[in-house]
Amino acid sequence: MRCIRQLLIRSADKNHFLHDRLSLQNPVLQLERCREQLLLVQSRMEKTMMHTVERAGQSLAFNAGKLQALSPLATMARGYSIVKKLPGGAVVADRDQLAAGDSIDILLKKGRATCRVECTHD
Repeated sequence: MRCIRQLLIRSADKNHFLHDRLSLQNPVLQLERCREQLLLVQSRMEKTMMHTVERAGQSLAFNAGKLQALSPLATMARGYSIVKKLPGGAVVADRDQLAAGDSIDILLKKGRATCRVECTHD
C-alpha cells in the first residue's frame, strides 16, 4: 500500500511538472508575455523620447537666447547702427576707411539713411 501511495505521489508530482511546463508553452500565454514586454518597451521608449524632446527644447531656447544677444538687430535696438561705404557696401569699422565726400549708407533700428561724409575725427 505504501508503495502504491508513493507511486501516486510521484505520478502526481510529475503530472504537475508536465502541466506547468505545458502551460509555459501555451501560445496564448506566450503572446500575453510578449504583449506585456512590448508595452513595457513602448513605455520606456515614450519616456525616453519625451525626455529627449524636452532637452532639445531647452537647448534650443538657450541657443536662441545666445543668438539674440549676438544679433546685429539687437545691437541696433540699443541705439547702434551699421555703416556701409558706397558704392559696394563694405562695412565701415574705422574712420580711416572714410574720407571727406564719401557716400555712406547707415542702417538704423528703423530704416536707413544715405549720407555724405564731411570730415573724420580721431
